Amino acid sequence: MPAVRAEWQTGAMAPEQEIRFATTADGFSLAYSVAGSGPPLVKAANWLMHLEYDWDSPVMRPYVEALSSRFTYVRYDERGTGLSQGDISDLSFDDFVSDLEAVVDEAAIERFPLLGISQGASVAIAYAVRHPERVTHLILVGGYARGRIARGDESGHALQRQLIEHGWGTDDPALRHVFTSQFLPGGTAPQQAWFNELMRRSATTENALIVFDVMGRIDVTDVAPLLTVPTLILHAAGDRRVPFEEGRRLAGLVPGARLVQLDTDNHLPLGDEPAWQRLIGELTSFVGATPPARGERSPSTALLMSDIVDSTRLLDAMGDEAWAQVLRWHDNVLEDQFEAHGGRVVKHTGDGFLVAFDDEGSAVSCAIEIQRRLAAHRKQAGFAPQVRMGVNSGAITRTEDDVGGIEVHKAARVASAAEGDEILVSQGVAARTEDRFGYDEPRTIPAKGIDDGLVVRAVRW
Repeated sequence: MPAVRAEWQTGAMAPEQEIRFATTADGFSLAYSVAGSGPPLVKAANWLMHLEYDWDSPVMRPYVEALSSRFTYVRYDERGTGLSQGDISDLSFDDFVSDLEAVVDEAAIERFPLLGISQGASVAIAYAVRHPERVTHLILVGGYARGRIARGDESGHALQRQLIEHGWGTDDPALRHVFTSQFLPGGTAPQQAWFNELMRRSATTENALIVFDVMGRIDVTDVAPLLTVPTLILHAAGDRRVPFEEGRRLAGLVPGARLVQLDTDNHLPLGDEPAWQRLIGELTSFVGATPPARGERSPSTALLMSDIVDSTRLLDAMGDEAWAQVLRWHDNVLEDQFEAHGGRVVKHTGDGFLVAFDDEGSAVSCAIEIQRRLAAHRKQAGFAPQVRMGVNSGAITRTEDDVGGIEVHKAARVASAAEGDEILVSQGVAARTEDRFGYDEPRTIPAKGIDDGLVVRAVRW
């Protein structure tokens, strides 16, 4: 079949995926996606996927952006779901593993780290035991060795099966929301609404039941101890879908595995919470990947610029020594938040910063937290400098000790247009994060070299 390209429809330049097709040994057609560049990273399929519907998702987009900026990121829809062939009547766990084998072979990837999320963790384990020569690292997120039936919760499985049977394909999302509240209890209304709809889009009711029953009987407790590849296990402390104890149990089965507890109740951490930053950081460090090399264009980077308002006047009023103390305090407050939100300081301008983030939500969250901390200190101690901030995103060019490109120029213009204590973001950033943050009405600011100016929106923090 011909390849199909899907691109972001709004805002700044973002990663592009190419959808291709592989055929399994028993003749099923599987859709798989390739995005980004660099060393490969393969993700085993899990329940509830749809390559196209996931692509512009408030839940999955941060993962695609972050991983495709570091890797050639390959993922696929398992048989019976998403864009893959849907006419399944009989299914086994071995079929899940065979799907992964078919995609990897078709994509001609010889050696790669393998990511498994939820049910996909068990599939990744089985594949890595069968093909240890091909898997360099194993990363398991929210995974388990035993499905719900295999760990003795037949009644829980039966109850959820009834919810699928009666509510999966209907226009009313109420029954599907039971699953959503387990997967994303901390999600915003738009994030949960997206997940509600994902269920119906990902599979028919009949296929959902077939896959769900196979998942319930998964048991790789005898297989996991045979793993010989380095393994990182990440699991949400408050996971309602797969209890943390199942992640701990899995870590005990895998020789030499490292278990990381993520501070979230969401089965899959969301892109605007610290647990997501922890997950991406741990994965990147474990695999040894780096952001795009200097001199190369990054698929998409979020840029935060900050500046102290009236710094020259404050210096004159306070004197060199007192101002130096204020600057040190200011820098410490901001740098602590950059680190907490996964930001990388590109440049320190003396009274401001240019900081790069892997996703826009983290940049905006960071800016909000900085303003709140400054405001709290001002209320408590009587003074804190006013800071203006701007957020933009898009493709940048990395040089020896800096970043460049039109999007950096735009970020500077957005920041300079902000008032004291104000956060401005470009229209594209606002459009892609308005499910998470509140914004004022758009306004246009002049920008040198851009004839029509820039449309910006202020964050209501």
